[in-house]
Amino acid sequence: MVGTPDFMAPEMIFCAERGANGYSFPADLWSAGCVVFAILTGADKGPFGGRGLKLTQVFEAILSGST
Repeated sequence: MVGTPDFMAPEMIFCAERGANGYSFPADLWSAGCVVFAILTGADKGPFGGRGLKLTQVFEAILSGST
């Protein structure tokens, strides 16, 4: 698995968990949205990161959609 956890789409996490190969264009749009969020808010992390969470907690927040 390659990528910055705070910007990973749920599909990418599912692929990593289940050993599936690849993901599609909507995952790239998710990541682009996270970058736009960081730019607009001045945050140095995506909407789910930057709160001192462990990696598994970041992934859980992304999968549940809670910020």
